[in-house]
Amino acid sequence: MNTFGILGLGFISKKHIEAIQANNGKITAVYDIRHVLGFDDDVRNYSGKKMEAFLSDDSYEWLVICLPNYLHYSVIFEAIEQYGKKKIICEKPLCLTEEEYDHLLSYEEEGIEIYTTFQLRSTGRYSIVIYLPPLEFH
Repeated sequence: MNTFGILGLGFISKKHIEAIQANNGKITAVYDIRHVLGFDDDVRNYSGKKMEAFLSDDSYEWLVICLPNYLHYSVIFEAIEQYGKKKIICEKPLCLTEEEYDHLLSYEEEGIEIYTTFQLRSTGRYSIVIYLPPLEFH
C-alpha cells in the first residue's frame, strides 16, 4: 500500500485526498500552518507545528505538496536536499523559472520521482478551455 503525507490542507488538497483514498492509498501524515482537525487518530497531524517536523517524518513514501505556487520549488528542494524525500507529487506549477525547472530535471538522474497534477483540468469553467480551437498568430 502506498503511503502519503499531505503538505497543505487547503481547497486542492481535498482532491488529492479523494484520489489517494479512491486508489487504496493511506494518508499517514498531514501538515498545514493552521490547526486542522478531522483526520483519523492514526494520521500524524503536524498542523500548527513546524513544517520541518512533518518533512522529517518517515511514515510516508509519497510527499504531496498542496501549497501556494510560489512555495512549490523551494519546498521540493528542501524535501529532497534536507530530508531525503524520493517521491513527490506537487500541485501545478512545479516551479516558476526555467532555472528551477532545469534543476528539478537533474533529480531524475538520482532516481528521484517528481510528478505534477492538473486536478481541475476537466471541471466546470476549465473544461471550456479544452475545447477552444487553437489560436493562430500572424
